[in-house]
Amino acid sequence: MKMPRDPKPKLKSSFPDAGIFRILETAKTYGRADDERRRPTAMVRILAAYGLRIGDPIHEERHALHAVKRLHAVYRKSGVENAVSHRFCHTLATNIPVNGGAMEDAANAPG
Repeated sequence: MKMPRDPKPKLKSSFPDAGIFRILETAKTYGRADDERRRPTAMVRILAAYGLRIGDPIHEERHALHAVKRLHAVYRKSGVENAVSHRFCHTLATNIPVNGGAMEDAANAPG
């Protein structure tokens, strides 16, 4: 068994508050119709609040690909560097102990 190149664990980056705010503001203006704007906004709020995987809040598989594409377009338009859905998991896990929660709670967070 070979040793990894860098045995030190890499720190996972979380979103700064301003990054989440920019993504939310971009989601509110993305799309032409109200329905097109509500869906990405709701998805970003759910991902930010609960740290879920991107597929968890989507019930039907046929909607998953469309939602993922829409969210990636929102992330690109927001201009937040390295914006991907999984960073919400890291943000939640980072914010739990910062806000007074136990490390066990952060370890058991979804994602």
